[in-house]
Amino acid sequence: MTIEDVIKKSILPLAFMVFWFWMTKTIMKVSGQTDWFWWVFIAGLPFGIHKMRLIL
Repeated sequence: MTIEDVIKKSILPLAFMVFWFWMTKTIMKVSGQTDWFWWVFIAGLPFGIHKMRLIL
């Protein structure tokens, strides 16, 4: 596995997930508090509803 493969297959997806979770948490703040139910729902959409059932 080359360094390019490592970057493409592990680092970039992880960076996207961290950015996505941070962005949705910022958006879901209501009155200074995060609505955790909706945050889990919105943050999990790109990863599939079938996987979200395991979390909820």
